[in-house]
Amino acid sequence: MTRRRRFLTAVASGTILGLAGCNSGTFGPNERQLDARRTDLQERNDAVVGMVTPDNTFEPATVTIGVGERVGWINDSEWGHTVTAYEDGIPDEAAFFTTGEYDTERAARDAWPDGDLEVGETYEHTFEVAGEYDYFCVPHEDEMVGTVIVKDE
Repeated sequence: MTRRRRFLTAVASGTILGLAGCNSGTFGPNERQLDARRTDLQERNDAVVGMVTPDNTFEPATVTIGVGERVGWINDSEWGHTVTAYEDGIPDEAAFFTTGEYDTERAARDAWPDGDLEVGETYEHTFEVAGEYDYFCVPHEDEMVGTVIVKDE
């Protein structure tokens, strides 16, 4: 093989490998795609909560909305997360909510990791009853908790 041919082969191989590294489809959405999803979520919801690493937190941890309004969550993190209501942490008349659409907190816990939101995925819930709603992430419950305050306006 001539020097020129080796050089061209090396350049072509490097280009192909470099372009392969740009493909974000294998590893989830890139920053631009996440920003677009967040913007879309903000347009459809009254409040938006991000799921953030490395601290495994909901940001903001507390949001306040009115009755009949909706909250959207987006997983900005590199790990899977859930949004799961504490059954004893929501108003008596309120509907239970969780990613994965399970009927109870126990079912959501038992089903994990099913119900995870992967990177860039979203979840939305409309709150029809005034009160405080405490929720958590099943695998990160020790640090990843949040509250939705619903005011009767």
